[in-house]
Amino acid sequence: MDYNLISKELIKYLEDKFPDRLPPFKNVPTGTDIKEIAFLQGQQSVVKLLTQLYEDDNGWTNNPSEN
Repeated sequence: MDYNLISKELIKYLEDKFPDRLPPFKNVPTGTDIKEIAFLQGQQSVVKLLTQLYEDDNGWTNNPSEN
């Protein structure tokens, strides 16, 4: 797309602000509210989409060994 609207710093901020806290499906505690799970999934979808757009524009990958 080459819009350059997303920065590496923004991606890192979003990953820190909205960490992937979703447990594997088999480990979801009984009684967990489906709305909370859907909300967390939505957060992760946005972070992943913005990360992919950044990678497409800049060729950067979020590699922990590079941090």
